Amino acid sequence: MSAPTIGEPGNTVEGISTPRKFTLPAEHELRFEIPFDNASDINLTLEHGSAEVFGIELALNRPYTLPPGLNAAAFTWLGATLSLAAPSNVMAYTAGDTPMPHYISAHSILQSRRNLAMSAGIPGPRVMVVGPRDCGKTTLVKLLATYCVKVNTSVIVVDLDPSGCGAAGVVPGAVSLSVVKHLDLESGGLVHDKRTSVMVGHVSPRQNSLVSGKIFDTMGQILDRFLSKRDMSPSAGCIIDTSGDIDGPDGPSCVISAVKAVKADVVFVLGAERLYASVNTEFEDSTIETVLLSKSGGVVSHDDSSRMAMRSRQIKHYFYGADNRLSPFSTVLNFSEITVLKVGGVVAVVPDSVLPIGAQSSLDPLKPSRITTLSETLHKVLGVSQASKEEQVLTSPVYGYVHVVKIDSDRNTLTVLAPSPGRIPSNFLLSGDTKWIE
Repeated sequence: MSAPTIGEPGNTVEGISTPRKFTLPAEHELRFEIPFDNASDINLTLEHGSAEVFGIELALNRPYTLPPGLNAAAFTWLGATLSLAAPSNVMAYTAGDTPMPHYISAHSILQSRRNLAMSAGIPGPRVMVVGPRDCGKTTLVKLLATYCVKVNTSVIVVDLDPSGCGAAGVVPGAVSLSVVKHLDLESGGLVHDKRTSVMVGHVSPRQNSLVSGKIFDTMGQILDRFLSKRDMSPSAGCIIDTSGDIDGPDGPSCVISAVKAVKADVVFVLGAERLYASVNTEFEDSTIETVLLSKSGGVVSHDDSSRMAMRSRQIKHYFYGADNRLSPFSTVLNFSEITVLKVGGVVAVVPDSVLPIGAQSSLDPLKPSRITTLSETLHKVLGVSQASKEEQVLTSPVYGYVHVVKIDSDRNTLTVLAPSPGRIPSNFLLSGDTKWIE
């Protein structure tokens, strides 16, 4: 194993960064960590050889603009020379202790399964990536999805991480499913199409495991429908990202319930031997294959403030686009003409010990509660439900999301930002824990 090397620091003169050059031997990678508060343009250029980021091949002599907050690596199989134009606060170094050979072997095995599925006329593998926080799950999902698209033209990506920071995250408090047919490094790697989202209401599945389990079952049903469509490539199967909030004794059970909900048949466990042992034992008598993979040494740990910044950035991208070129539309809603329902979150359950003898609590932790106070909606990100009845909102997808930017108590109205103009297509709006203040 070769020792990491750090390139010459770049100097910033009048906003222009002097490029740092890196020469990588075969099967090495250039790792870079860009702060969230970075305001300078950061360009990565392949000057010689071949290299890829998230599996996306870099074109020669083309500068790629990298977004703030990106922690990634440019990997080369045969050797490459790269230049990184970035200020000195951007950490960049080369390393040879990369798990990429193991990841490409995993892709090769999955592709063999897809070829067999195509021959047999059946759906391909449902691959789930699990592990604790900051182990590289989302990076591996993007990598496997990229390789799959190169061979199969498309793949379904399911994101069961309600933090909003997963491979197909929409906004915090939601899970999603999308079809990936295109790749664009400067847009985050995967370009999502035909996206379907369901509101969970919280950023961790453990905050309300009953609601999370119900939503995961719904996502499994949506996935079944997608894989049965004729215009899809069902033999490509799907790749599933998951939450890293699995610490504690209930962590393995959360993972196991998610595997069952979406009917995953391959589970990659990243850097967590105890979790691997638990999952492998649970499914040892089934056809589900559990594989332990090592995590990259370049994985960056995030503190709570960094996670908040990532969630805030994800919401801003939803309304304004990744390049901040979109303009959301403002709409005024009469609070008396809509129904705002709170889903997810921590539910207070009355203990049986405080109830009269023989009585049972009438509280249903799965039933959304109505929000009757206008002030509770301020700064909330609300899901616009596709449900036609109130009892269907928990298991129905959403049309999209709106952001409450202003309330008027005298007129009993709220002003929301929406990604498209016109009337909001539903009177059922779903509220969770997510607030955003620009």
